[in-house]
Amino acid sequence: MKSIHLLQMLKKAAAHRLYQQRGLAWYVQRANVNEAALRTSYNESPLKDARDNFALIRILGNDLYPRHKKGQTFQNLQFILTHESNFEDCHKHWILNRIACPDEIARLKELLEAHQQTYECIPYDPVAYQEIPRDYSCLPKPDYLQSKHFRALGKKAQIDAIAATYWKKNNYVMNNNGARNRALELGRSVAKWVLPWDGNCFLNDQAWRDLSIAIRKRPHYRHFLCPMARINDNASLLYQSPAPATREEPQLIFRNDFKSRFNEAYCYGRRPKVEMFWTLGVPGPWDSWADAPWDPKRRPPAEDAYGFAIAGWVARIASGMPMQEKSSWMSAAYRAIRRQEAIIETLEYLDQNSSRAS
Repeated sequence: MKSIHLLQMLKKAAAHRLYQQRGLAWYVQRANVNEAALRTSYNESPLKDARDNFALIRILGNDLYPRHKKGQTFQNLQFILTHESNFEDCHKHWILNRIACPDEIARLKELLEAHQQTYECIPYDPVAYQEIPRDYSCLPKPDYLQSKHFRALGKKAQIDAIAATYWKKNNYVMNNNGARNRALELGRSVAKWVLPWDGNCFLNDQAWRDLSIAIRKRPHYRHFLCPMARINDNASLLYQSPAPATREEPQLIFRNDFKSRFNEAYCYGRRPKVEMFWTLGVPGPWDSWADAPWDPKRRPPAEDAYGFAIAGWVARIASGMPMQEKSSWMSAAYRAIRRQEAIIETLEYLDQNSSRAS
């Protein structure tokens, strides 16, 4: 069992290195995109005469220690609101996504209001959370966590298996794809292009120009991929300099006639955004990733698949944990373990807190 897991890890590491070396554009050039058909369809649609405006909707969630530094959501939001420009034809909005700490919600709201930002809350209900059980049915057998097969797994696979039993709790608290789908619906009502992005995404002026110009040049594409750079020093984004290396999973941009939505069966820590890449036919190192026995079944390619191009770049600002922010394979693997550990620790804390409150 360990040898199979090691083989999968080596295969994933090789795919990661290739992505680091060649970047997203190398993969997209090999995708099955029929630009002529996309152009014809667009020219026949009412969207052809619509203004290219944007809804940038970012999602703020719970700090997950030890993956994130405590208080990092607030600090990153403060950096963005202080340093990010007001972009032309861009409506900005924020979603406070099931944040469990009332004090944290209060200070995030205060900060957003001080900067005259619009937002909405998806509330966390401790009573509703308490009613959600762990789910062991996702495992190969009920006593799997006590089995020889489990003990034969590597550390990451063991943590993944334990985290899998929390998937229902995870989906409620983290609400990763649920919040993204809410962002899609909010965005399509106000703009032609919807950016349902993570709350730690930052665009400096050059990044925004690159992104918006690329989209306006080719609006016949249904989706755009915005390559993402992992940043350790946020201050580096404030100076005129070449774009950083964009070797992280891209953020997605949707034209407002989109058909595909994020799959809410995929919880945080188990490829919730990557599942959309598979559904839209976006090639990348994730094509080599194997599914675990507890992963949901992948969807087939969607009706609006194979209609994407690349636009601009975006920075993923620091998590507060510098050792986890390198772009190497080892750092990525370490982040994955710490992410799962943080999910489990957070949910266990909420379990205990809910029990005391009841």
